[in-house]
Amino acid sequence: MSQLNWKDFFLLRKSRLQWERSAGLLGTLSGFGVGGAYFLFVADFDPLAEGPFGLPDMGMAYGLGIVLSGFGGFVLGTLGAVPMWRILRKPNILKMMDVKERDLYQRISKHRPKDIPFMNVPGSQRAVRLPDYYGEKITSVSAYRTWMRNQKLFMARLKSGRLEVD
Repeated sequence: MSQLNWKDFFLLRKSRLQWERSAGLLGTLSGFGVGGAYFLFVADFDPLAEGPFGLPDMGMAYGLGIVLSGFGGFVLGTLGAVPMWRILRKPNILKMMDVKERDLYQRISKHRPKDIPFMNVPGSQRAVRLPDYYGEKITSVSAYRTWMRNQKLFMARLKSGRLEVD
């Protein structure tokens, strides 16, 4: 592969996102499992003792410890997914992907609205949202074209003063 086309780039990007999500889920389940096993089998439980940090009992402290273990597993799994994904890819593909990634973000920053203040439609409690400001939902060339149309439509509505609340 001498040049990475946009279709292959978006497939690789989707693969990376799937790795992140899968590793986050696996890390969460592992964290819950390890934390649960620790607090269930290793830690001494005294139901009459007062919990740390002003918690009423140790059961709440142990439950909080299990939840925090799951969260820590999620963070570690997600952070470890991208380096693992990159290790399993060829260096020349990664270089081409990095170039395409920069190109995509330059295109996004060029075409998205700039200097938009926080907007609130009169008579409404909700603020007007920008349509996918960072381009996170762009998963294909057709999605990029749809994103471009949404940006242009938003700017036209902004200039004419016809913004509706989503």
